[in-house]
This record gives sequence, structure tokens and C-alpha cells, in this order.
Amino acid sequence: MARIKLKFYDKEYIIEYKNRDEVKNYFVDLDKLLKQIDKLEETSNEYVDTSLKAIGLLIKAGLVEHHKDDMPSDSDIEKWVMAIPNPTEFFNKLMSLVQGVVSSVEQDAKNLTWEVEED
Repeated sequence: MARIKLKFYDKEYIIEYKNRDEVKNYFVDLDKLLKQIDKLEETSNEYVDTSLKAIGLLIKAGLVEHHKDDMPSDSDIEKWVMAIPNPTEFFNKLMSLVQGVVSSVEQDAKNLTWEVEED
């Protein structure tokens, strides 16, 4: 799986989506935000605010694997989101990493079978 190294001043963070249980918890909120984004006009302030929240949520979900015990504050993550160069490209990359987790779950489901044996 791919990962992103995010450097902010003197600290380095790793964004990686490996912990399925933790990532799944963020998917519910992310799904709500993405549905809101789809309904908004791209030039509206609400579209921009909601998109920034989605990026922040993706960052938090990706930090859990390596930084669960030293998670940056929400305000730090907001600073990152506001300062990220090429935010659309960054968002698309994060979404592709998330899709990797979703695909691996789907692959697991295809390779898992069960049956009941009765006496």
C-alpha cells in the first residue's frame, strides 16, 4: 500500500490507510460530506468549506495507523489543509489510497466462504 509523508515545520507524519476498523469509523462522516459536496455549486463558500472538512477527515483517518498515540490537534490539521499546495490533487490522491482499502476489503469478501454443516 502507498503512503504519504507529510512534513509540517519540524515534524513528519505518515498518512496510510491500513487499519480498516479505524478507517471505517471515518467513512461514515466522509460519506456525509461527499454527499453534501455533490449537491453544492463549486464556486460557493459552502463547497470550499465542506471540501476542506473532507480533506481534514481523510488526513485524520490516514494518521491513525502511525500516530494514534500522538495525533495532531484538529487545529493543526486545519492549518495543513489550508496550506496544502494543489489541494485537489492531494484530495484525489487520498481518495485513491482509501479506495485501496475498500478494494482489499472487497477482495477479502470474494475470497471468503462459509457453509453450515448439519448433523
